[in-house]
Amino acid sequence: MFTAFDKLRSTSKCQSLQTFGAENTDSALQKFINAPILSLWEPFTALIVSLIISFSFNSLTKEKRVGASDRVGFTVAVLYFGLIPWIYVVTQKVAHEKQDIRNFLRETQLSTIIFLIHKLSCDFPTIMLTATLYTVPFLLLIESNMSNTQQWLWMASLLCIIFTHLYLWRFITQAFSFLFDSATVAFVTTVLLLTISYLTSGLVSHPAFLNSMVLSISPHRWTSQAFLEADFLG
Repeated sequence: MFTAFDKLRSTSKCQSLQTFGAENTDSALQKFINAPILSLWEPFTALIVSLIISFSFNSLTKEKRVGASDRVGFTVAVLYFGLIPWIYVVTQKVAHEKQDIRNFLRETQLSTIIFLIHKLSCDFPTIMLTATLYTVPFLLLIESNMSNTQQWLWMASLLCIIFTHLYLWRFITQAFSFLFDSATVAFVTTVLLLTISYLTSGLVSHPAFLNSMVLSISPHRWTSQAFLEADFLG
């Protein structure tokens, strides 16, 4: 039964969460002013990786049949290999913040899941900037099969796909980073799960050889399908 004491405690937790969010925002702003490079480490890493991938696949042709295998390779590079350096950066960032956050959770007895969801909402600008910098080089340096009248739609779709993909794996990375004391263990575990998702996406093995349940819950299956759909059907 929900008592007045439970209501008071719940209100106290919400207030503590809001206070921590405000303090965290002030701290992030102060860090950005004092050390902007460290604050932009995550989006900067995404930009560098994106440029490397874009220049590697810069010769992609608009011919659907000729460039089919190359476009699948490009999709794998964007949704799998490109995420590994970024995941490492996220685990290192959490490692620096973890002690303060654990002290806060211990004092307020707030659920870790609720806190992670709150943190993701606070980190929305960072994720949006990261997704944008990760996407822009692909749009500028690699040709798509879309007609000129549909280019803007393709650009918006690509950004949404990458943003959703990064948002999901950032949540998973942060969850493992809080779960394990070692940042290395958190990084390896996240990459292992990322690899399993990739291997069960239907890009490595034909979907007919994969269990339908496994295929349906693979994040890479849905993002890679959306990523390739415009090129092969456009």
